[in-house]
Amino acid sequence: MKNLSLMSTVEKSCNTLSEKCLATLLVILFVLFVLVLSVITVFRFHTQGNSLKTEPQLCIACHELALFPDEDIEGFSRFSIRRNGTLVLCCLRALGDISEIVALMVERKRRYTISKGIVKDLPITCGVDDRNKGNAKLVGVLSSIRNKSDGYLTKIQWDINSAASFVGSAITFVNGSFRVLESGFYYLYSSLVYSQEYSNVTDELKMFRHVFYRHLPRTETKYDVIMMENCNSLCMPYSSRGRCVGSSRMESIFYLRREEEVYIKVSDPERLSKNERDNYFGLFSI
Repeated sequence: MKNLSLMSTVEKSCNTLSEKCLATLLVILFVLFVLVLSVITVFRFHTQGNSLKTEPQLCIACHELALFPDEDIEGFSRFSIRRNGTLVLCCLRALGDISEIVALMVERKRRYTISKGIVKDLPITCGVDDRNKGNAKLVGVLSSIRNKSDGYLTKIQWDINSAASFVGSAITFVNGSFRVLESGFYYLYSSLVYSQEYSNVTDELKMFRHVFYRHLPRTETKYDVIMMENCNSLCMPYSSRGRCVGSSRMESIFYLRREEEVYIKVSDPERLSKNERDNYFGLFSI
């Protein structure tokens, strides 16, 4: 009897121990589950946070800019570097003040393309096929358009029928404006030649204003946005008949969204040269 009682006690102790072990195991599993779930939640939140902070970047092959880390440390250090297979890309933020770096990129692109004999006229081609669907160029001033709200600035209407003008399939020309049909980075450029009459060298030369505008169709802004502007009063005498001539040129890279429009206004359209080749306005995708 004593043996049976002892065996029964031992069996109860084992059962109690098994129940405690099982309970402990369940608690451990629950804690592990909570930890794993927390890690997954934190990781997803961090990933989403990074994706929201990601800004569009402009990337160009470093060799096309003639940038190499062992030859131009200062220029190379301005870019963040990405690798796409064997191709090394130089990238920079698209949202911000990038005018200084854009100037560096354009200048190096010009030197590279000219040194390789790719182009002879940078403003028109800049080393790419200027008949590409994302490219367009207009020459000659056909007429000007003045709206009551324009103040003293006049929107230029270009001669789209000129033999030197063309518009790619991804761009439309509407009422003096280029409208892009695909979002992306575009190189915009324009050059104007103007003149002024004067009687002697002491006459005050009138300021000529040359402005790039951007129309944002999806916003409710009352006025369009100025992209870049050049004010110039330089005018060089070129004849004995009391007439001087000057020029205004602008170029830069912008990120344009689908359906956005760009156009040009000037302060004195009547001063523009009548020579078709003197005035042009264009853009191409990069």
